[in-house]
Amino acid sequence: MIIYATRPLSALVGACVVSGHRNGTPKKLWEEIGQRSGCTYEEFFAYFSGAKHGVALEIDSVHEIETIGIEALLRRFNWRPPVSWCRVQPKSPLGLFLDAAK
Repeated sequence: MIIYATRPLSALVGACVVSGHRNGTPKKLWEEIGQRSGCTYEEFFAYFSGAKHGVALEIDSVHEIETIGIEALLRRFNWRPPVSWCRVQPKSPLGLFLDAAK
């Protein structure tokens, strides 16, 4: 999975491997992974505000990559960050670049 930092940076900054996921109520997710989420209690529950259920991705092998801004992503890879998420094909120019950056 690639990690894209939104504004003000607007750049690709890292990659990781999704090793699993957890489902449950926000309360259950906080009890299971809250201390490892990188969020404060307030941030976590603000994110899940109004949700009865949620999903948390478990990630491993996190590493930084060469920071690539949005203009360079368009120019070099013809890739625009999605509104939520998308699958990067392994043999695409961006997929090959990410594979080489490991």
